[in-house]
Amino acid sequence: MTTRRAAVQIIAGAGVGALFTPAPWRLVRDTALWSENWPGIPRPKRGPISAKTTVCTLCPAGCAVRARCVGDQPVSLAGVNGGLCPLGVIGHHLPYYPRRVKQGAPEEARAAIAKADPTKRVAVLDLRPGRTASALYRKAMKDQGGLYLAPPQPGASVNLAAAKSVLSVGAPLFEGWLPPAEVFAARDRFRLVQIEREFSRTAAMADVWLPSGDVAEIARKLDGPVLVVDRTMSPAIVALNKEIGGWGQTVQAAPDFGADDLASVADGSIGVLYIDESNAGEYIPWQEIERKLAPNAVTVAFAWSPDGYARHAKFVLPTAVFPEALDDVDGRVTTPLLKAPEGVVDPVEFIAKASLADALKEVKPKEDGGWRLPYTGTLDATASALSTKVYQESNLLLAPRHVAVAPGAGLAENDAAVLETSRGRLPVRVVVDAGLPAGKVRFLGTPEVLDLCGSEEPKVVRG
Repeated sequence: MTTRRAAVQIIAGAGVGALFTPAPWRLVRDTALWSENWPGIPRPKRGPISAKTTVCTLCPAGCAVRARCVGDQPVSLAGVNGGLCPLGVIGHHLPYYPRRVKQGAPEEARAAIAKADPTKRVAVLDLRPGRTASALYRKAMKDQGGLYLAPPQPGASVNLAAAKSVLSVGAPLFEGWLPPAEVFAARDRFRLVQIEREFSRTAAMADVWLPSGDVAEIARKLDGPVLVVDRTMSPAIVALNKEIGGWGQTVQAAPDFGADDLASVADGSIGVLYIDESNAGEYIPWQEIERKLAPNAVTVAFAWSPDGYARHAKFVLPTAVFPEALDDVDGRVTTPLLKAPEGVVDPVEFIAKASLADALKEVKPKEDGGWRLPYTGTLDATASALSTKVYQESNLLLAPRHVAVAPGAGLAENDAAVLETSRGRLPVRVVVDAGLPAGKVRFLGTPEVLDLCGSEEPKVVRG
């Protein structure tokens, strides 16, 4: 007869014995192996390991990049002359962006363009002027009597390496405003004074941080050569540099990209508008563009993301992205590391009926004298595509539709709120940031937010 004591002894003995048999451990190992081969699990590519060099085109800095490749696929990126920014390091992920634009209707777009009102003008909006592609667009528009449009560019180029003192008025010097590797290479050679209400990352790395102050008076007291900068290199800042003797030494005229002024274009005068947003650049709010379009205008956006002008265009045509695309930065030709997928459209061939590859054969690298054009645009759309893991798991970056407010603003962490301007409202989530001064709001400058704000300072109200 089996007693309760005997049953307990049998169960306990079986449990102890199982620990000393290979069965459970083999089961754990086999389960781990099976889980690695389930459908949908990515498998690392196998093949010969090689190194290739190219130029990053995610922003106009054009950092030289060394790619470690397995077979023909890049698996990691590193800077040739120093560190890359966070986006540059993970730039090889961009071709696999889940929401990437992959399909378009180029023949339907051509048919619509052929039927467009011939009394209206054709125009190109180039978000990244200064490239060889830009010159081909400009020539095509000149031949057609059209307009070559580009976002406003900085008022001057700067030479950080020539400065002994740098006075920054809110410029994000260490946050992608200039090539990161060059900024940090020159950091020990200049003293940085940051004037900014917000305790930003640049302010945290400055020698002196001032929430406010008389810019001209402070600049005159610094050891020369002095470079004074703000986010856009505004006329007032350029004039101050001239006054203190920096012109030609730390500051010089910005290149002229030959773009027409959008503000001077007559309302309702554009019948066909091409928008090349294959590369990140300064975003012009859609309301400023829309008023220039004729009622039945044909708008064609060449894009990899559905979140920019693709939201407004009648036709959206997919383009190659870094590191698939052939392009150039300051005369340095990029080498594609991946083959672009089937179905992408070459904006230069479509708009200018020209071959970018042939034009790039004639390009000669420009002499590098240390002069750089600051990047005043936004990489936030690209950042939201590439850095989801960073803001979802670490909160190091703001997520799309999140706003940071100062403590004491009457809002708590993760509250539902609304970003509001005279143009409308946008639901957002709140992040409380102790580095922000009272009344200051910080947000990710995605196209939908920039369309909402325009030149207005938005306010955050409880949702």
